[in-house]
Amino acid sequence: MQIYHYYKNMVEKLDGVPELKTSDVKEREQAEKVLRESEEKYKIAFKTNPDSMVISRLDGLVVEINNGFTQLTGYPREEIIGKTTGDINLWAIPKDRERLLAGLQQNGSVKNLETKFRCKDGSYIIGSMSASMIYLNNEPHLLSITHDITERKRLEEILKQNEEKYRSITENANEGILIAQDSVCKYLNPKMCEILGYSKSELLYSPFIDWLHPDDREMVAGRHKRRLSGEKFVDAYDFRIITKSEEKRWVKIKPVLISWNENPAILNFISDITEQKETEIALIQYKDSLEETIEERTLDFKRAKEEAEWANQMKSEFLANMSHELRTPMHGILNYSKFGIEKLGDVSDEKKLHYFKQIRASGERLMSLLNNLLDLSRLEAGKEIYEMVSINVWQVAKEAIEELQSISKEKSLDVVMPDPMIQTMVFGDDYKLGQVFRNLLSNSIKFSPENGRIEILFTENNLKTGNESNPVLKVLIRDQGIGVPDSELDSIFDKFNQSSRTKTGAGGTGLGLSICREIVTAHQGKIWAENNSQGGATFCFVLPYEQNLA
Repeated sequence: MQIYHYYKNMVEKLDGVPELKTSDVKEREQAEKVLRESEEKYKIAFKTNPDSMVISRLDGLVVEINNGFTQLTGYPREEIIGKTTGDINLWAIPKDRERLLAGLQQNGSVKNLETKFRCKDGSYIIGSMSASMIYLNNEPHLLSITHDITERKRLEEILKQNEEKYRSITENANEGILIAQDSVCKYLNPKMCEILGYSKSELLYSPFIDWLHPDDREMVAGRHKRRLSGEKFVDAYDFRIITKSEEKRWVKIKPVLISWNENPAILNFISDITEQKETEIALIQYKDSLEETIEERTLDFKRAKEEAEWANQMKSEFLANMSHELRTPMHGILNYSKFGIEKLGDVSDEKKLHYFKQIRASGERLMSLLNNLLDLSRLEAGKEIYEMVSINVWQVAKEAIEELQSISKEKSLDVVMPDPMIQTMVFGDDYKLGQVFRNLLSNSIKFSPENGRIEILFTENNLKTGNESNPVLKVLIRDQGIGVPDSELDSIFDKFNQSSRTKTGAGGTGLGLSICREIVTAHQGKIWAENNSQGGATFCFVLPYEQNLA
């Protein structure tokens, strides 16, 4: 370009001289020839450059473009010459053009400015732009060259995503991952640090032999060196480590020869198999003591027999209770209706009213039992319809307390529910959760001593599901009753099951708690029972503030 401008200036100067000598004429002709050749050369270079080239005024008006620009943006020459880049909305990020002009003003040129352009068809490309100031007819212009880096950027993004994906895989892997090179730890994932009990900074670039069991160091270090040299032998093996807390643990290692920073290294997958090893050792000891094994098996058979007998007994008790629960109200209905028929004209209206009340009470008791059986059947079959809306659990509990107030007053029980200091709005079924409160409160009232106290409390907690932990509302119903044997804290929620401390042989079918568990589980919650240190039991359940309906 400098040669071209040199000869062009020379021709312009010679044009201003009135008379030229023969030597001057020849010099002018030579300059014009060089100028034409130079101009033609740069025209060819401009037009055939595969990159986009644009000459524009500083206000953005396009003076000239090459074929590279057309191929890059889709705009033919006739649609762009004489227009500004703003007219065709070329800059996807207008501030990038301001950055370009600022760089030109400050440095006279700009190199490798990455920006996004809008093509004629509405698509976008990413270009690396270099630009400098030139003068045409003594007026400053901008010469820009843009190289399409869209594909490169796409590949960089894919590479970045892949790196993030594999980093996420290794960082969240359930087995330890360790890269060792020259007996030094070059990379460890969090699981490896968890297995050893050290922080990453304590292990990185330290000799891995330091945490090997003394009896296994020579074997592990020797295999490491042999594998680095290319020798092939057993793919996986077990050895012992010493954790930071000086605990001895067994691990299984699966080493693979890789290249790390262009040098051989070993990629190791390490799993904690301590429990498995201890089981294997226990099995060996088990085989060595056959008599003890037979005795233990005999005890197991005995326990199994006892459990089967207990299950059979539970079935018999359930059938007996069901028989009693069904017959008692039915007898009441039949007997009092019979009295009413036989003494229709002989008794007073007050006596008739008494018969009707007894019939109604027996019918309600029978209907309650049938409803419980039907409810549990629908719940277990997954056919129960839940109307899930935003409800105030505290208000639901309050209504249950008021509904059961008459029976709690009969025993002079103090049912206390302090105003909650936390959010008690959840997404759930108002009626079904009311059923949970009524069942649990009825139990507490039934098995609490007279003049006792029942507390209903609300706290915030977290419920872990898989790898996620979500905020939940925790409800506690605490009584001063007879409690539940520790061995029965889980089984009392099984259908037709009752605590051994509450069995009277004359009431209760063991359905209420089963129904509670089904309802709470359907709300993606959890229910359990605990014994209080001062006596009595606490029934707890948690409900997520938001339901996952996916």
